Amino acid sequence: MASGPSRQAGLLAVFGSLCSLPRSRLAAHVFRNSCNDVDKGRGKFSWCKIARGQIIGHNFDTEWSRRKVAADWSNTVHEICSSQLWSSVQAAVRQKSTLLLFADLKPSVGVEPWLKHGVQHPGAQVKLRLRSGCAPLMLRVGPRNGIPEPMRVCPFCDDRQLESEEHVVSSCSLYSDLRERCMARLRSIAEPAAVGALPVWLRQPSDTDLVDACLGSKCWELPAQVAPAAEQCVQNYLRLLWARRSKLWARVCRDGDEWRL
Repeated sequence: MASGPSRQAGLLAVFGSLCSLPRSRLAAHVFRNSCNDVDKGRGKFSWCKIARGQIIGHNFDTEWSRRKVAADWSNTVHEICSSQLWSSVQAAVRQKSTLLLFADLKPSVGVEPWLKHGVQHPGAQVKLRLRSGCAPLMLRVGPRNGIPEPMRVCPFCDDRQLESEEHVVSSCSLYSDLRERCMARLRSIAEPAAVGALPVWLRQPSDTDLVDACLGSKCWELPAQVAPAAEQCVQNYLRLLWARRSKLWARVCRDGDEWRL
């Protein structure tokens, strides 16, 4: 059975097709008469009654009353239904605790710019694992091993913070030297192309800025001529970070399984 957005796309598309039929066609005559009946409060079981509710609900009152749509109607339908589909996907994703970070990092539909360059770089693969909740951090490993949430703290620093993806990339002291070098390198990459001062997120990055830069598409807000180099810098940071953590994590795991403690 088609989903809600798919059904709406079909209904709007059919309405556009019927509006475009030559008036000499019998189908056009039946369609327009049915619409008139619905406008007069009749046609209780008519398809046009359902169509009217959907079309006016999308603020296409003029299209309904004139029984006429613009030449780019199909593009309009596509945009509406893509937006609704993405909203329903986001709502479903947010019901999964492991995907909350992903939902925050990807607020709109489409392929993110960093993904267009592939994921061959080891740092890009780390980025994928972290942002999708598939990396063996204490936050993720703990539930599988019966560890209570208050005890799922980072084993590699003294902050006693939950070892989450955000903690690892933005604040864990184990990687502070790598993080500082990464941000210094990012500033040196961005400065030649900067118009005026560097963005605040580069000059005084918050933890949220660091998460967006490392696991999102923040680097692609920089000028186009430096954005790829900035993204590669971030991926190098993630590669080095994960290599350092993996060596220490192997000592904690059982039987060489990174998901068993």
